[in-house]
Amino acid sequence: MLQDLLKHTGFVDVLVTRFSQDGGIDINARPSSRAWPIQRLPIQIQAKRWLHTVGRREVAELRGSLQPHAAGCIVTTSHFSRAAIAEAEESGKVPITLIDGYQLAGIVNHSKMLLHPAHVATGFVDED
Repeated sequence: MLQDLLKHTGFVDVLVTRFSQDGGIDINARPSSRAWPIQRLPIQIQAKRWLHTVGRREVAELRGSLQPHAAGCIVTTSHFSRAAIAEAEESGKVPITLIDGYQLAGIVNHSKMLLHPAHVATGFVDED
């Protein structure tokens, strides 16, 4: 679902990483040329289909896995702890964008992307 959502909202070069080699990164993508000032900026996303809170440790681990000059994002079906939010926004560190389940639902709704039954039943991160 996340791979399709990124493509649907204008991202290009959207690739799901291999599980054994991902270093915590689940999807690599780039903004399209419509976002021309940042079109070459690599975006690295970690997907968390969790019921419990995503904490500070997960944010710090993602930051440590990012390629140089990449932007990081964690997308979860759950929510983030206060410590995770503070870690993501901490001054002097690469900021990490956090998207919780409510925000994700809003993005899907706003994008007018139709969810296929397979997305609902099988997964958050798809492979082609």
